[in-house]
Amino acid sequence: MTTWTEGAIPVSDPHAHFQRVAGRLSRVLGAADESTLDVAAATCLEELGGFADVDVAFITLLDDDTCVSDDWHWIRPGLSATAPPIGSQLSASFGSALEVLRAGNTVVIDDLSRLELDSSVRALATANGLQAIMVAPVMVGSQLLGVMGLQVFHRAQNWERNLVVQIELLAQTLVQAVSRTRQQGALAVANARARRIAEYIPDGLLLLSTKGVVSWVSPSFCAMSGLPASRILHQSASSFFHPSHRQAFEEQMARAIRRHDAQITVQFQSETGDWRWADVALALSAEPDSGVPNEIVVSVRDVHERHLREQNLVRQADLDPLTGLANRLAFEKAITMLADRDIEVMVAFCDIDNFKTINDHFGHDVGDTVLQKVAAAIGTVVRGDDIVARFGGDEFAVVVTVDDSHALFPLGARLLGVTRELAVEGTQISLSVGVCGPGPASDAAAMRQKADQAMYSVKRNNKNNWAEVDWNPPPT
Repeated sequence: MTTWTEGAIPVSDPHAHFQRVAGRLSRVLGAADESTLDVAAATCLEELGGFADVDVAFITLLDDDTCVSDDWHWIRPGLSATAPPIGSQLSASFGSALEVLRAGNTVVIDDLSRLELDSSVRALATANGLQAIMVAPVMVGSQLLGVMGLQVFHRAQNWERNLVVQIELLAQTLVQAVSRTRQQGALAVANARARRIAEYIPDGLLLLSTKGVVSWVSPSFCAMSGLPASRILHQSASSFFHPSHRQAFEEQMARAIRRHDAQITVQFQSETGDWRWADVALALSAEPDSGVPNEIVVSVRDVHERHLREQNLVRQADLDPLTGLANRLAFEKAITMLADRDIEVMVAFCDIDNFKTINDHFGHDVGDTVLQKVAAAIGTVVRGDDIVARFGGDEFAVVVTVDDSHALFPLGARLLGVTRELAVEGTQISLSVGVCGPGPASDAAAMRQKADQAMYSVKRNNKNNWAEVDWNPPPT
């Protein structure tokens, strides 16, 4: 039986004492954080080295390419040894023994001087005076996470089977403990960097589960919404957008899960309580190690002013600048959209009587005033969802939904009625009006042409009147 030196272990019961040592080392490393890890690892290795009466005790972590990512060495005072450089291949230290370690087997050598070694490994061993070694691998699946080992210089070592087993068990605990602490430290650093970066990004950022629940929020989104992070975390992301947009947001979130990204323009509630327009981009993110998609990254960019400008430009493009009514292009787009509605409509086409004479006699400024007054008068006849447009010159088109009032107050009569009181420069204003209908909304464009024909028939018969024709669609 091996005799343990320096009173490190009672000869009568080495196994029990090893369990106490192993338990203490596990607690020391388990309690360490990134700032205390190096001291804790050095303490553990020093105790382990003294316990096993060796010259070197070490823990080495490896990356996916079996390169050294971290290394802790304890060396007996008065001796020197070379530790593997960070980033170096582990094979540079262990040669062909690396394949044994990769297979999950412990390397145990009592006396290197009795082995046939290649020249590079022999040179390394000779330089350090290395003569006996034990190295236990720690595997995660088929991946070599790291190794823990003991080395003895200038003398052979009879490694007992019981010690080998104990070191193998201890390696699992200690190597995984330092690896976990390193990963937690790296994650904390990454999170801190992400938070610092996020503070300088004006766009709001959210991380969602695939169920749409917020798991992280950037300071910028907290500022945009006026809510503390505690009010945002663990809530459904759709709840922060306008109620009328929540279903659309959830649909785009489902699209992002299917197709990896999506975009939508919605309104969110700002810190002032106002609803502001935002461009929202959603991207599916995968867990780095497994590659399994498990998170949705959402960016929220406030585009309220830009959106209002764009809406205003669209309105301006659709409006007649003089009267504020829809222009001809907007009218045609509107009646095209009516085709999807299962409603009955009446369509009127109006022309101002003797408008050229008014323009020639009083000038264009007075003519413009006439157009504005007629447009305002026609606006009193229609409801909010009806359509009124200036078609160009002195012509106007109207589309109204048919209701019970039409039988008592026909559309043509109403249009004439609101203009009979209009006068400019002492000149009475009148209209010639053609009306077609009722008919389905899908036929509104063709009905407008029939109303136009009816209006010209009124023009030929003394003007200041209206005519209504039934809608009889041509046979298909």
